[in-house]
Amino acid sequence: MDHDVFLGHEEPRRTIGYLIRRIERLAESRISASLAEGDITMTQWIVLALINAGTASTPSRLARNLGHDTGAMSRLIECLVNRGLAERRPSESDRRVTELTLTAEGQATLHGQGEHVRNVWKEALSALEPEEVAQLASLLLRVLTRFEQLEGDDE
Repeated sequence: MDHDVFLGHEEPRRTIGYLIRRIERLAESRISASLAEGDITMTQWIVLALINAGTASTPSRLARNLGHDTGAMSRLIECLVNRGLAERRPSESDRRVTELTLTAEGQATLHGQGEHVRNVWKEALSALEPEEVAQLASLLLRVLTRFEQLEGDDE
């Protein structure tokens, strides 16, 4: 099926890529401003959330998930460890691998600042009906899953 008609090539501002990127930038700006009071950046909060969810618990997986290079991720992790929000542990299955876990303070920061993140998204998504929000999330998840499959095909 040809989806070019839906990509809006004739008007860049209506392309899916532009819209996703623009939403990301605007959300990041609002969320960062909201999190600043808690002395944490949006990227730091996302790392805490990924570690907590078990989505990414190693530096390399975090770097891949966030599109950061390993050097930048190492510095970010070092900051979280120095602040007492996360700790490093050798993996039980492979002692060469370092895994990250949240400390009690990291858990408190994640959950305490999470309300700010939820409020920003709640405000933005109030333009949609609850069913539309669910549909949007489902569609985006399908696109993400497909991109992840394509990434795997390239390896």
